[in-house]
Amino acid sequence: MRKVNKITGFVFFILGILIIVGSSKLEYVRNGLPGPGFFPLWLGIIIALLALGLIITSFLKNKKSKDDFFEITKKELNKVIIIIGSSVLCIFFTQIIGLIPSLGLMTGAIAFLLGENRLKVVISLTILTPIVLYLIFVVGLKVHMPMGLFNYL
Repeated sequence: MRKVNKITGFVFFILGILIIVGSSKLEYVRNGLPGPGFFPLWLGIIIALLALGLIITSFLKNKKSKDDFFEITKKELNKVIIIIGSSVLCIFFTQIIGLIPSLGLMTGAIAFLLGENRLKVVISLTILTPIVLYLIFVVGLKVHMPMGLFNYL
């Protein structure tokens, strides 16, 4: 498992750095409130630090165990591909319809593709996720979210 931890740690460390760099292009504070770059910056820092911790602990473990062999099943690999693919599509759709609706669609799509067969649950997730995110971030915290093309209407 150490080899997998090293690779995973490295990938997430790079991801954290990319998030930090990307968030530096956004405003950290706007009108005295957290701006659109606030959350991504801290998320990137946390991801990078946790990944660094994973890398360090995997190097410090010298003892070999039977967990050093890691086998991923096709079903598990499909789940990873679904989540990564949904995240990439979410980023794409954010520029068109905005972040909050994109996250709602992503949540519903992931639930459905990972095996949630109850249509009511999938639809509820797709509708309630953006509502809850809007209430928390836009109404409660006054964070300006990317609006996509709706920004220009």
